[in-house]
Amino acid sequence: MNTRTIIVCILIKAFTSLAFHAAPMKMSSKTPSVVVATGANGGIGKSFCEHYSQQGSKVIAVCRSGEDIKKMNLPNTEIIEGIDVTCDASVKKLADFLEQSDLKVDILINNAGSAARGDSLDEIVYNDAVKAFEVNAVGPLRVTKQLYDRRLLTSPGCKVGLITSRMGSMKDNTSGGRYAYRMSKAALNAAGVSLAFDLKPLGVSVAILHPGWVRTAMTNFDGLISPKESVSGMVKILEDELDLNTSGTWWHTNGEVLQW
Repeated sequence: MNTRTIIVCILIKAFTSLAFHAAPMKMSSKTPSVVVATGANGGIGKSFCEHYSQQGSKVIAVCRSGEDIKKMNLPNTEIIEGIDVTCDASVKKLADFLEQSDLKVDILINNAGSAARGDSLDEIVYNDAVKAFEVNAVGPLRVTKQLYDRRLLTSPGCKVGLITSRMGSMKDNTSGGRYAYRMSKAALNAAGVSLAFDLKPLGVSVAILHPGWVRTAMTNFDGLISPKESVSGMVKILEDELDLNTSGTWWHTNGEVLQW
């Protein structure tokens, strides 16, 4: 046996030994198996998907168009395009996919949202206001209800996150304006409290989450924190603060409990 052959044999033996003794990669006990996130093609949605995919979760990235999230090539991620949260038939397609894939949801992130035109009383566009309600308030309810009806929220310790805005707070409204956006987010907050009561018997808890002032397209990238920083705070709340006793609480991403 020549010297080269001996060296190769030694290397093979060494690598085999390392592989045998190496501890297998495991998900943390807090890592959800299946995460569904709507609005997955936007800044916050992409960051949620990236976080959970890197933790080893199976991520279902839900969006109308997945052009941006596709470029990320996230592991463990299934991108479901063409889902409009304002359309019953469209949301049914999401439920059909989950059912056919035999997937039960551990965490549902209702992130799809829309900014409404018209900041002042003089600029209100009523059709836009109705659209804001459809997307920001009725949309998350539609998604949650569809998955509830299909018994897809039955994983032990299932959690629902509603991504809202501090602009939906009446207590915090010190400047007026932004009628459609404020009203639609206040309506989402109200829906979140009701969902917390109605889903509690199933063992499902609900977090109402303000992401902070985030640098995304919706803020013209003029926010105070990055999507990654925002999502990190919200994930910590979902993991460490949310349970059946705190379900229905409205949190800032920094952990502060907000007033209605």
